[in-house]
Amino acid sequence: MKCLAEQVPWIHQFCHAHGLHLAVGDVIYKKKPVVEDEDRPTIEEVDEKDEEIDYPPEDADDWLDVEVVEEEGVEEKAEDIFEIIDEFKEVLKKVRNIVNIFARSPTKYSKLKMNCIAILGKEYKFMKEVRTRWNSTYKMVVRFLLMKPAIESTLSSLRIYRADYYVDHHEKKLLEDFVELMTPVEEATRGICGNEANILTAEHSIDYIVQKFGTDSQRSRLANSFFARIAARYRERYEAVYVDLLAYLHDPDSISAEKFFPKSLLTDIVSAGCELYKRLFPEENHPA
Repeated sequence: MKCLAEQVPWIHQFCHAHGLHLAVGDVIYKKKPVVEDEDRPTIEEVDEKDEEIDYPPEDADDWLDVEVVEEEGVEEKAEDIFEIIDEFKEVLKKVRNIVNIFARSPTKYSKLKMNCIAILGKEYKFMKEVRTRWNSTYKMVVRFLLMKPAIESTLSSLRIYRADYYVDHHEKKLLEDFVELMTPVEEATRGICGNEANILTAEHSIDYIVQKFGTDSQRSRLANSFFARIAARYRERYEAVYVDLLAYLHDPDSISAEKFFPKSLLTDIVSAGCELYKRLFPEENHPA
C-alpha cells in the first residue's frame, strides 16, 4: 500500500484505526522466530499437559456459546506468530488457560454458568482472543475480570487448585492497568471508525488519548511504551498541512490553538488549499 501511495499522483491517507492497531501490537506483541518442526512439542507431550481437561466430542463445535470476533480473509501465517511482552506474557497466558479449560468442557462450563447466575446475578459469556484484532485481548481481559469471582468459585468446587489457573492480586492489578490504558484507545478507535469520521476526527481522537494518558511524570513504564508507539504510528500517517487546513476551515481560530503534534505554517495551509481547489475544480478560472 505504501509503494502504491508513493506512485499515484493523488493524496493518500493511511488508515488511522489501523495505525492504533499497529501501535498496540508493537507493545503487547513482538515477533517470535518460527520454531523448527523437530523442536516443537509432540502430540504426546501436549496430551500430557492437557490430560485433566475434559474435551467435548469432535463434532460438537457449537456447544459453547462464546462470542468470537473473526476477521474475514485473514489467515494467521507462521511468520506472524506473536508472543506477549514479558510483563503481561504469563498473566495473559493464565487468562487464556482459564478460558480454555471451560471452553473445552461442557460440564465445567455448565457449573460456571450456574455460579455466574448465583454470584453475579446473570450469565456471562467468555470473550475469546483473536490475534488479528488487538481489542479482542482487551475485551477478553475485561470480561475475565468481571467473571473472576464466579470462575474461582467454580474452580474450587471442581477441586482444581493448580496455581496457573488462579490470578493473584498482583496479576489482577496488571490486568486492571492494562484495561485502564486500553479503554481510551478502544473509545478513540470507535470514533475514528465512525461513518462521519475524517482526518480531523482522528486528530481529536489522538488528542483524547494524549489527555487520558496524562503527562510524562504521571505515566507508568507501560503507559509510556504505549504512548510512544501511538505517537510514532500516528506520525507515520499524519498529514499536518491537510489536518490544519480542515481545522482552519472548521474554525479559523484553531490556527493559534496549542496541539501535541507540530502545526503547519499559514502559508503552507493556503498553498495546500489552492492546490486542492485547482485539482477538484479544473474548469474554474483560477487567479494567477
